[in-house]
Amino acid sequence: MNSLFFPLLLLSFLSTAQSSDQNVVLKTEYNQKAYECAYVENFECAIEYFTKVIELFPKDSFVYLDRGYIKLQMKDYKGAINDFTKQIEIDSSNPDNYFLRAEAEDHLKLYDDAINDYTMVCEIDEGNADSFYFRGINKERNKKRRSALKDYNKAISIAPENAQYYLSRSNLYSSMRKKRKAKQDYAHYQEITNKKEDPSTL
Repeated sequence: MNSLFFPLLLLSFLSTAQSSDQNVVLKTEYNQKAYECAYVENFECAIEYFTKVIELFPKDSFVYLDRGYIKLQMKDYKGAINDFTKQIEIDSSNPDNYFLRAEAEDHLKLYDDAINDYTMVCEIDEGNADSFYFRGINKERNKKRRSALKDYNKAISIAPENAQYYLSRSNLYSSMRKKRKAKQDYAHYQEITNKKEDPSTL
């Protein structure tokens, strides 16, 4: 499972609205059971317990994020978007909300929506290389190659050790008939990953 889930779940444990002590105890119990279900990839069970938490604490933003993440793993992309949107309505400052919603939108080929959400991540967390990279991916799918190139450049400037960024930029350069730059980026990709494929096929 994506390692992002576990710190988000921890935040959900710590984010407790004012309510009765009994509800707080139940929240901890339901969260723990949801965690155990998610750990063994029993996602239906995890959703059931996260939903119980929401019924007790409907203003707890993190539990929507947790349940949305589980729906994302189940490929219930519309359901995930609904939960991430609810989470954003409660807390619009957390970049994870927009990043995960963009991922769900990407799966549904809602590329403009995904671009908008990745843009929010870029604005909130300027050092998030993945947000620039995935925004570039979606721009490329929308045939916005020059704008996509700028995002790939930005991602590489933030995380120059990421081989995938060079590979994607290499492919973009190749589609733009910039063969020399495509080969240079592919060589960087090979250097980082120690792969030895022939770049002449670019």
